[in-house]
Amino acid sequence: MNSNLVHDRDSFLIFLRQLSVSLQNPDVGDWENRDLASFLEAMEAWTNDRPQAFPENPWQHAATLLAAAKIYE
Repeated sequence: MNSNLVHDRDSFLIFLRQLSVSLQNPDVGDWENRDLASFLEAMEAWTNDRPQAFPENPWQHAATLLAAAKIYE
């Protein structure tokens, strides 16, 4: 599961499916934030701490944001 490989709607859907599978299987993922509240808190913190430069591709940006929120502390 690599957010850098997301470039369009179809690859974003694949990314979301992989993200979901990794959340459901604790042995397969590196999730720090498994509940919605901590996930959203991490998403906000990561976005706030990140430099203003975002990828031009909105699909990749969304995937990167989701990937970061699962592990950001």
